[in-house]
Amino acid sequence: MDTLADAERLLNARDPSGCLGLLEPMRVRLGEDEALTRLWLRALAELPRRQTLVSEVQAALAVGSVDVAIAGAVALNGVAALRPLDAPPPSADTPAGATASMALSLCDAALAQLEPKDAGVGFLHWQRANALRALGPERDEEAVDAYLAATRAQPEHGPIWFDLCVLHKWRGRWQNALECALKARARLGDHRGVLWNAAIAATVLGQGDVAGGFWRDLGLPVRLGRGGMPVVDGAPNLQVRVPSRRSTYGLEDEPELGFEVLWVAPTSPCHGVVVSAAFREHVIDHGDVVVWDGVPVATDPPVFPLLEQLHSSAQIRLAFVAIASPAQIAELADGLSALDATLFATTPGADARSSEGASNGASNGAADVASADEQLVRGKLIAPEGTDLRALQAALMAVLGRVPMKFAIPELYESLQDTKRAGQEHQAWRGVVRVAEKRGLLRKADGG
Repeated sequence: MDTLADAERLLNARDPSGCLGLLEPMRVRLGEDEALTRLWLRALAELPRRQTLVSEVQAALAVGSVDVAIAGAVALNGVAALRPLDAPPPSADTPAGATASMALSLCDAALAQLEPKDAGVGFLHWQRANALRALGPERDEEAVDAYLAATRAQPEHGPIWFDLCVLHKWRGRWQNALECALKARARLGDHRGVLWNAAIAATVLGQGDVAGGFWRDLGLPVRLGRGGMPVVDGAPNLQVRVPSRRSTYGLEDEPELGFEVLWVAPTSPCHGVVVSAAFREHVIDHGDVVVWDGVPVATDPPVFPLLEQLHSSAQIRLAFVAIASPAQIAELADGLSALDATLFATTPGADARSSEGASNGASNGAADVASADEQLVRGKLIAPEGTDLRALQAALMAVLGRVPMKFAIPELYESLQDTKRAGQEHQAWRGVVRVAEKRGLLRKADGG
């Protein structure tokens, strides 16, 4: 029985766990037998969540060959790649940061022992670039240089061009991303990931004919709309997550850095209009046009990461806070609908995805408040650009006169340049929060 051959057959059959299970009795040879070690590392690259991966890579490196160094870096970069690219840069004490740093050191050490023309140099530059990319934007220039070094050494290796395209995409360098996607396609053919990246880049660049061709190559039913941009008809709303900070209003029991999930009405397969309101602090909000990546960061239901804001809406957005029942919020929404103002409302800590329904009409915002009793309500009024703010104020006051509730909307008075009243509304906001805390309607975050 040839154990290594059987283990390799399992690995080629996409059973890395079975491969390592077969090799486990031979663990003492890891780092001594190069053939076994390289096979072991290939399996590890398919199992980035394996708890013992780092220690096994460290043991494997005793072989000391360039091939083992490359395979070890690939396995370590697989762990780093588990961190989504839209997440904040990893710190050194996280698995992504630690393994990327280890992969970088491994590649640097191996490259120091080689001449530029030696075998393996291109692949080491490639893995070094992937490690630098995982460490965040501050290593961006080094990462680009490493990818270019890899392409000079291995110009026909398509995956290098694909990974460089991904880096340019996440940094918003769309022309560079498209050029690298085309080079990857010339070497890899109509690989689905390559076509998606090319289509996204061409869409953002406004190259409608080019983008439409890529989307159709992917089998997506797009047409060119007014302005020559790709359009997909009848696509359902989807969810896009946005890196954000906790709002300054003291309402959320949430971490300082995190994400908010917004609903978007697609225009094409990768861009569309935000149709829900944002409640955390970031630059994206209702009415903006955004572009998202094609690989979801969650699958049940799918949630796609934001890539870029393409257009900022000029509509009026006014945050408010209240202690009210769903019926009162519904009456408030109805009272503002004559001005085409849309009301979004949720309770602090509620899933931001629940606000999708409010995009269909002002009165639907009340559906986000789940209880029939009074709740602390975090909300936002959205009004078209050019709305008469005095008329909006009058309509709001009329409803509050009929339906008294604890309510504060400082941004309305800031927009009206009524400094005194805006200050009073900020005080009222803090008062609403204090009352909510006393009634047990709000659980404050630590340190908040």
